[in-house]
Amino acid sequence: MLCRELPAVLTSYKPDWAVIDQQEPAAICVAQAKQVPYVNFCNALMLNREPNIPPCFTHWGYSDSAWARTRNRLGYATFDFLTRSIRRVLDDYRGDNGLKQLHHPDELNSDLALVAQEFPGFDFPRNNLAETCHCVGPYRAGNPASPQA
Repeated sequence: MLCRELPAVLTSYKPDWAVIDQQEPAAICVAQAKQVPYVNFCNALMLNREPNIPPCFTHWGYSDSAWARTRNRLGYATFDFLTRSIRRVLDDYRGDNGLKQLHHPDELNSDLALVAQEFPGFDFPRNNLAETCHCVGPYRAGNPASPQA
């Protein structure tokens, strides 16, 4: 639906730039096709893949051991297999709009900025985050030190 309807919206409104949820790869592909600069916004956990970081949809703990990296690679491969129909739609859209096919999900990350609601100390130790990644804490009103009911 985003690949079908969002291009007309962007053509009509002509935004200078866009803020796009990292979990909306179709919106990112459309922004790329329409040459609209965008910033990634992480409304949930960051999706950026690293060998030592378990997939965000698992309960697995962090480990930098060889077996954990293998486990993580298998988790990501399973996710890629289960979402292959989405990837085909995105690749068809990209091909029809002069964009190269995706080889890795991180190719959708913005070069401008990635804004995440995680605090670095509450995430697994990451080694490959771009300098344009900004971990800003929770996106909610109020004092973060005092939880709201």
